[in-house]
Amino acid sequence: MPEIAEKKRTFIQRFWWVFVVLVTYILATWSSMPYVDHTMDKDANSGGAENNQGDQGNGNMGKGAYSACPADLAGILTAPLMDPAVISAMIPLGNVSPPGHTYPVDHIYFVVNTDDPVPLYAPADGWITHIMANSEKKTADSDYEFESFVVTYTICDGLVLDFAGYNDVVQPIKDELAKLTGQCKSGIVKTGHDAAAEQQCDYPDLKIPVTANELIGYTQRAFRADGYGYNIPFEIWAADYNQPARSDVDWSYYNDNRYAHAICTFDLYSGALKDAYDAKFGTWSDGVTKSPDGKVTVGEGSFIPRTIEPLCGEIVQDIAGTLQGAWFSGKPDLNDKSGNVGNAGYGITIIHNNINPGVGEVVIGGEFGTGLIGVIAFAPTHAGTVNREPSEVKADGQVYCYSSDVNGINVGPPIRGKVLIRLIDDHHMEAAYQDGTCGTEETISEGFSFTR
Repeated sequence: MPEIAEKKRTFIQRFWWVFVVLVTYILATWSSMPYVDHTMDKDANSGGAENNQGDQGNGNMGKGAYSACPADLAGILTAPLMDPAVISAMIPLGNVSPPGHTYPVDHIYFVVNTDDPVPLYAPADGWITHIMANSEKKTADSDYEFESFVVTYTICDGLVLDFAGYNDVVQPIKDELAKLTGQCKSGIVKTGHDAAAEQQCDYPDLKIPVTANELIGYTQRAFRADGYGYNIPFEIWAADYNQPARSDVDWSYYNDNRYAHAICTFDLYSGALKDAYDAKFGTWSDGVTKSPDGKVTVGEGSFIPRTIEPLCGEIVQDIAGTLQGAWFSGKPDLNDKSGNVGNAGYGITIIHNNINPGVGEVVIGGEFGTGLIGVIAFAPTHAGTVNREPSEVKADGQVYCYSSDVNGINVGPPIRGKVLIRLIDDHHMEAAYQDGTCGTEETISEGFSFTR
């Protein structure tokens, strides 16, 4: 049938361009479809936050599925996540409270001034990409009781926010979760937490679009069980995975990829809204008093602002070649999903206070063979070997001594005694604890080794 073959050739010759257009359209459509890579880097965060144990902290989540971030992130958040008027204080980055927070924290705490539910809004156009429901056992024999949600937002490709402390979320989000089966982990015990155990149910792989200023849920403060004021109902993280982690820090000591990429959420705001939030950085005293008969009274309270830049605080304070920063007595267990940074319950940090950076801190998370836990708060000196500014301490063979001589702010239990430290080189030091106060010629007879 040569005439049929000829007709086929003629048809193809005349209409070949139709096939080209069709194939091009199909390929373009396929390539523009969202691609979500949920592969976890084994060295990346599998949790990280104290209230946030899902995979959402990993920068690989959703890479390529969202629009590219601008080079300058200032102003990318356009709506208030919480009305600044209801905020008494925002505790800056870098807070410590050993043993659970021996290393400066990478999140900001909110103190609110109302007992009413506080509305929480989407701070920008973006997507909710992960939700974790947290429940707690108050005692070993009790049932798990729901506590709060952690909501993860992806604003653009590689910019991830984790907001923890939603007591409730809006009905459309509940409806979405009802369609899914949570991936639950039970029996989680966290260093420094009061609960007998926690249960975390993750809802990953979400892509719920949100618009700036959209109501997402509520948080609400509660009076502490011990009577000493109100709890801290809300806390937030931000991580920019498009920026490389600091090259002068050995991240193999940490069990949290997000920690290496953490940034200040409020650096993502601009203008009057950023100014309103910046004015809230500091801490809040509830004015708690206790009578001889044990009655607790909460007064009006007072605000103690942070006045030294960066107002948002600092997380990793390591300075290479000096004593300042985090030191470890061992490498972390990368299978530990408790959310503790570093080797949980161990280590020492020699840093500056996150409310008043003029105060130095030696933070001890359970060391020196006795499980010593607490903080030495000191006024840094700039000469000699007693309470020397840690950024000025070099590997000079001398033994430096630290003991408390000021009242710390937002720190753990005070340590009554002294810590002796000798910096060996950039990555090794030895330290010891002794009773008493510092002298000018201290020696270490039985020291403990720390590395970084």
